[in-house]
Amino acid sequence: MLYVALLRNVNLGQPQSPTRAQLESAFLHAAASTAASFLSNGTLVFSVAPSQSAQETADHACEYLSRVCGLNEPAFTHSLHELAQFVAKDPFSGFDNVHVAERAATFFAPMAGKVVPTPIESARKDCLVFRVEAGVAFSVTWE
Repeated sequence: MLYVALLRNVNLGQPQSPTRAQLESAFLHAAASTAASFLSNGTLVFSVAPSQSAQETADHACEYLSRVCGLNEPAFTHSLHELAQFVAKDPFSGFDNVHVAERAATFFAPMAGKVVPTPIESARKDCLVFRVEAGVAFSVTWE
């Protein structure tokens, strides 16, 4: 099964960020079967054996990266199937495309048992978080 690891505050090759080779190597070192980074921001697709936990693999990779390059950030994992389900739900369909400047999905550690009431609007009224699920928040910013 394929998973996506999303690491915060990564700019490949910059100080306290891994190189692409280090990032991929960290996941392979943590027992991932495959690992391929495809963006410079720390997004990586990897696979694990069915008996392995994708999040535990990512956690071990993060520990390795801390030792190798000083990166001290968590990784949030989702299966490609989960990400496809987010896309299929078309969460941004109710927004006027003319006035929306940006659509965002922000990934974070799931907060078991916590419910975050939405909508949440910024003080300047230029950003709206309209949906929060376990481990992901959807928002739009206005022009």
